[in-house]
Amino acid sequence: MPKSKYDIILSWSDEDQVFVAEVPELAGCMAHGKTQEAALRNAKQAIQLWSDTAREFSDPIPEPKTTSDTNSLWVKEAQRRFKEIQDGIAVCRSAEDVLREAREKLTNKI
Repeated sequence: MPKSKYDIILSWSDEDQVFVAEVPELAGCMAHGKTQEAALRNAKQAIQLWSDTAREFSDPIPEPKTTSDTNSLWVKEAQRRFKEIQDGIAVCRSAEDVLREAREKLTNKI
């Protein structure tokens, strides 16, 4: 499988008790796994399947975002999560957790 340059967001789902891997640049492209590694591996397969399906139906395939676009994406995500914390939606998550996740996601860009 060719190496992908799309961002993959990894998060834990308490509800499903799995790691969820989302590919925000490809609408609806996501996967899960019992470990972070499994979720990442499954997300890479999902990217390939998403791309194959788009080609089959002659749908456009978005180009991966640039580093500056990615940095902007993570800033927006961190701001959104801070707002959730302030609004009491995600009181179980600390600001430190949000920032740690953002750093991990930036280093896991493939």
